[in-house]
Amino acid sequence: MNHPMTPRTVRRIAGLLLPILFFMGPAAFAHAFPERSDPHVGARLKVPPRLVTIWFDAGIEPVFSHLIVKSRRGQKVSIGNGFIPKGSHTILETRLRPIGPGVYFVYWSVIAFDGHHTEGRWYFRVR
Repeated sequence: MNHPMTPRTVRRIAGLLLPILFFMGPAAFAHAFPERSDPHVGARLKVPPRLVTIWFDAGIEPVFSHLIVKSRRGQKVSIGNGFIPKGSHTILETRLRPIGPGVYFVYWSVIAFDGHHTEGRWYFRVR
């Protein structure tokens, strides 16, 4: 037996779903994207950094988030695969070995709290 959806039924369903969607907010549907970084994208530095930091616009999962830095030749110069500092859910960092002049590529990959994956890369230069 088929029961057609009456306008009253549709209103009841909408009345139940809309408050749920409202309280979930836009963050529940957002991916994590970088807001800024240090060094910044394309930076030309006189002094080599000891740390690379990325600030994200949404919370990221520590177990599934990675940040590595490689030289132009592909040699890994970061120590480990990155970490999220204690007390933070939106910052990803990695420490660097001592590096000299050259171009370095930063590779990041994160899973946001909403389960979505984002990744990217950029470079910075040490004079």
